[in-house]
Amino acid sequence: MPAWPTTSGEAQAAAVVFRARDLPVKQRTQIGNTLRGHLPEFGIVVTEGPAYVPHPMQAT
Repeated sequence: MPAWPTTSGEAQAAAVVFRARDLPVKQRTQIGNTLRGHLPEFGIVVTEGPAYVPHPMQAT
């Protein structure tokens, strides 16, 4: 089995920060897509993108 070089502490820390930020971004995308999928049942059609998803307290 080949020996792999040890990852530096800085590289590991950068990977942790990336993963920690990546999860909420994916979850925000999932929520927006789910909401956009259900809104047409109520007659609301929304363009793609988080800026176009209505805020729940501002929905008319």
